Amino acid sequence: MKRVLGIGLIAVAVVVLTFLVAGPARQGACAEPSRPVAAAPGAEADPAAKSPVDVKRQPVPDEASQAEILQSLKELFKKEIENKQPYARLALAAHLVRQAREAKDKPADQYVMFRVARDLSVQQGDALLAVLAADELVKRFDIPAATMKAETLDRTLRQAKTPAAAALVTEAILSEAERAAILRHTRPSPRYSARWKCHC
Repeated sequence: MKRVLGIGLIAVAVVVLTFLVAGPARQGACAEPSRPVAAAPGAEADPAAKSPVDVKRQPVPDEASQAEILQSLKELFKKEIENKQPYARLALAAHLVRQAREAKDKPADQYVMFRVARDLSVQQGDALLAVLAADELVKRFDIPAATMKAETLDRTLRQAKTPAAAALVTEAILSEAERAAILRHTRPSPRYSARWKCHC
């Protein structure tokens, strides 16, 4: 019974992951066109406000730079990396996310730290922390968001050792799918809309 449940959850997850990557192309005709929001009478546009397209993302650092920074991280956090306990790996991942956020003038360092944090989280099956690190990557670097999220969640799901663990990852996948639906101006169900808002 547990095996059947696990297979069922994985099947659902695969369908939703496919939606995350291919959804925009299929749903473009169904989504409502975005309408400009009219300003209040007499109100002036905020010159500091920027649309998402105005936010410039950094290019992905070259392989040589990534390798050099990764080696430095391995030396700096050698003790933590050698600790195979899940709690230690997740603590290091959370620490790297915080460190990367503070390294605002070092985009290459940011990229590698967020990437390592994501990979550590994926290895331990922590979908929320993995998605958080992936979010930071796509927010700052020129990476396709849907592909990054789908890859991250797919790899995390593969690390699930029990139906309960698979269920947690599936919840994260459904949450991300609902988030994508909201951003496409579709009509998501209230249940998953509330869940997504809690994770933001």
